[in-house]
Amino acid sequence: MKRTGLAMALLAAPMMVGGVAAQMRPVRPAPPVTVPSVVPVLEKACLPVAGGQPVAAGIAAAKSLGFAVTAAQGGLATLRQGAMVLNLAPGNCVLTLEHSGMAEFPHVDHELTGWLPRLGRYWAGGMQADAAGLNARKFRAGGHTVLIWEMADEGERQLNINIGK
Repeated sequence: MKRTGLAMALLAAPMMVGGVAAQMRPVRPAPPVTVPSVVPVLEKACLPVAGGQPVAAGIAAAKSLGFAVTAAQGGLATLRQGAMVLNLAPGNCVLTLEHSGMAEFPHVDHELTGWLPRLGRYWAGGMQADAAGLNARKFRAGGHTVLIWEMADEGERQLNINIGK
């Protein structure tokens, strides 16, 4: 009797596995992470302001790239396009990518290391990372200082790029 039960179980096992496999659905891969290109924003809106042009010129350039003014007072302005926030002040520009993940920093760092040498004399500092895995790096190109750093605030990660003299 024990042998008969064991034999029946062995014969039924392939049918059960086949039945379970037939019910399983294929797993769709996650969509690729898309990181917005920051060079057009930095080139058209940030560099002129960091180079000494009025903030109004940076606002006009950012509007042509699809940014909307969310706040402006005196020589300061904040503009937004989706998850990108642009803060302009005389001689300074900060571009923030909100809700960023771990893939954004390497992508933006690679984009900057390809673009910044075109501005003139170029220097790139070493990559710095803290215990939380947040990165930072400093560049100097064409008379501008460029800082890129990650922040985590209330569990949300963001990437910041600052261009100034």
